[in-house]
Amino acid sequence: MQIITRKEAIEQGLNRYFTGLPCKHGHIAERRVGNHCCAVCANEQSKKYQKFVRDNSKLTVNGNPKSEQPKREAARKAAMLAGEKTYFHGIPCKRGHIASRQTINGMCMECSRLKNADPKVKAYKLRHKRDNRQRYTELGREYKKKWNKENPYYFTEYIIKRTKKLAQATPHWVDIAEIGHIHKCRETISRETGIEYHVDHYYPLQGKKICGLNVPWNLQVITAEENLAKHNKMPEEFYGANHTMPPLPLFG
Repeated sequence: MQIITRKEAIEQGLNRYFTGLPCKHGHIAERRVGNHCCAVCANEQSKKYQKFVRDNSKLTVNGNPKSEQPKREAARKAAMLAGEKTYFHGIPCKRGHIASRQTINGMCMECSRLKNADPKVKAYKLRHKRDNRQRYTELGREYKKKWNKENPYYFTEYIIKRTKKLAQATPHWVDIAEIGHIHKCRETISRETGIEYHVDHYYPLQGKKICGLNVPWNLQVITAEENLAKHNKMPEEFYGANHTMPPLPLFG
């Protein structure tokens, strides 16, 4: 085999060179230009790694014991049949998270959350939406049209349920006229400011810890954006500790 130095191999654009000298393991063979590694040593390391992968693939799937595979598949299949978006089987993911998984692809929800929280991923998504605004608008319209078709009675059922909840949360002794006055104030504020306002229950009617009442002193007039963000959160959870409900704004 012709002797060629690494420098000469680089100048000729070759991937390997040959000095005729043995490596530290005694192999007299070509070496890689990139890392000086002996070709025989590299081949042996590759065979060892492939054997390690084969041996481990018999026992594990995505880092989890293969014996747990039926349990994972059964949990996901049950979630798909039930139409659930997530499922839980109690087996840690390959990163060690014991969390729910997405039914559509089996991805760990905690892994997904950490990925979406990455500043680089956030910046990419914002940039992609900005550069493809029309496409996202079309997708949103298509999704809304499909969802309305699949759930034709959703809003009717929601209104019925909401009406029943309001009736249950409204004491018989409350002055309905006072509640009506607050709703009229909301209409006035929205009209004069040009910004949509909502009447919100400071303590939500369907809170996780406690449920508020439909009474005047539990109603506040806030912007629609703030109300949608607040949803069913408790005041201290959304606004912070020691927060008090502000007085009704005066307009007109």
